[in-house]
Amino acid sequence: MTALRALSAKGWAALAGGLLITGLVLAALAAAVQTPPAGPAASDRPRATVSAELDRCRALGVDGGADPVCQAAWKARRDAFFGKGDGS
Repeated sequence: MTALRALSAKGWAALAGGLLITGLVLAALAAAVQTPPAGPAASDRPRATVSAELDRCRALGVDGGADPVCQAAWKARRDAFFGKGDGS
């Protein structure tokens, strides 16, 4: 008990500051642990299908320009890039 009485005003302030910082760090860690990880965005889910179509169109070369499936895949990719979402 004599150790507690031996603290000066600066000592008490340093102890309170240390406890405050420790509490803030623990609160930040608790908030970070409880935050659920972000799942994939809704627009990222069909990306594999569009990418597969684009790979097929790329393999077609010049003939891919006349293929309606390739045109639709390119339109979907453009819309996703420019943020049109639903294609309208």
